[in-house]
Amino acid sequence: MPPLEVVLQQAFNGLMLGVMYALIAVGFTLFFGVLDVIHFSHGDIFMLGAFAGLTLTALWKAAGLAARPWPSPSPSWAPSSSPALSAWWPSGRA
Repeated sequence: MPPLEVVLQQAFNGLMLGVMYALIAVGFTLFFGVLDVIHFSHGDIFMLGAFAGLTLTALWKAAGLAARPWPSPSPSWAPSSSPALSAWWPSGRA
């Protein structure tokens, strides 16, 4: 049985993926409802945004900066007691 932190993280990942799928579905529904035309470029735009984010992250890391250029504090529920999870959790420090 995996640790509770891993189960909760995977549940959160699944929830976020479901929300993204729902937003894409709402976009399809709105477009089809207004124009009565099936328009399949939503997936292209979604992937373009994903690749743009990946490229920006790679450029930030290549420039020697943090993945996020702005400081953000860790939330209060951040896993601070587990060294395995603390290693990859974004701390907000550059």
